[in-house]
Amino acid sequence: MEWHRMQLITYTVGNAIIENTGDARIDGLELQATWRDGPWLLSGSGAWTDARTLEGNSQQGIAAHARLPYSARIATTLAAKYTGRFHGHESYVGATVRVSSRRHAGFPGDASDPDFKLPGYGMLDLDAGVVLRHGIDVDVYLRNALDRRVPVGALNDQSINFLASVGGPMLVHLTTPRTLGVSVEVPF
Repeated sequence: MEWHRMQLITYTVGNAIIENTGDARIDGLELQATWRDGPWLLSGSGAWTDARTLEGNSQQGIAAHARLPYSARIATTLAAKYTGRFHGHESYVGATVRVSSRRHAGFPGDASDPDFKLPGYGMLDLDAGVVLRHGIDVDVYLRNALDRRVPVGALNDQSINFLASVGGPMLVHLTTPRTLGVSVEVPF
């Protein structure tokens, strides 16, 4: 993908301004596969992404060939699902593993937004369900089963400077904590 005159939001004296910062290019490769054997369904997907600027913007502190914010080089998902019968009803259990390589929250040297290094992470999700009479599907799920708390985003420089001026901590967005839920799907 070629991105000409890429626009970014920058912050100056408490105001958000949209500025053109130059050209960027995103090269990548994606692959998805599914395999079914009897009651088993296995699937996986993967992506390699090289997202970078082609030119720099010295006023904003953005260098040429800098990685675009929040772009992971590698992202993969692997899933397994087993379908069977439970007390005479179609039922299933499954697990999904999601993995992402490290990312950056901004550009190194950006005058407006900070560049925090965001670590790579892996998440495990589990689910089990049963299809009842009349096609009612009840699913119990556990997202982020290992309760991994990983930073996935950061606040802009204006907020951080204010918080730092009053002795506040650096704020980042974390992954959603372990979540147990129930989903009911009723056809009509």
